[in-house]
Amino acid sequence: RYLDAAWARYLARKGPVAKFAVDEQASAERQNLAVVVGLNVFVGGDGSSGISSPVQGNWAMSPDEIRTYGSTMLQRTKACAFGMWRYETPGSAYEDFEYFRRPDINAAMRDLAALAAAAPTQSCRTAR
Repeated sequence: RYLDAAWARYLARKGPVAKFAVDEQASAERQNLAVVVGLNVFVGGDGSSGISSPVQGNWAMSPDEIRTYGSTMLQRTKACAFGMWRYETPGSAYEDFEYFRRPDINAAMRDLAALAAAAPTQSCRTAR
């Protein structure tokens, strides 16, 4: 009743991205919620990147994963927003993680941003 949108953040360990996106959209619709999608790029990779996550036992996403997972999430949902983030504090595991300084990661982010900008606009407020 007091919630307008649900958050669907994808990580490779959640299974096939297309099924995840369709299931999350269906769940949001059943609950009369908008859906915000995103990727957990630091710990959500499948290992194909070879980029170790600062969190032991996890992998950061590759540029191809960012493009594939992100485009699928955008195309298979009626996303009202797309979010990724980075949280760092002095002394944290992420403090020296230079992931977003990689040119290949930045290129993938630009590609995904262009795709998101071209997607139909959806409201994150649901009609009640």
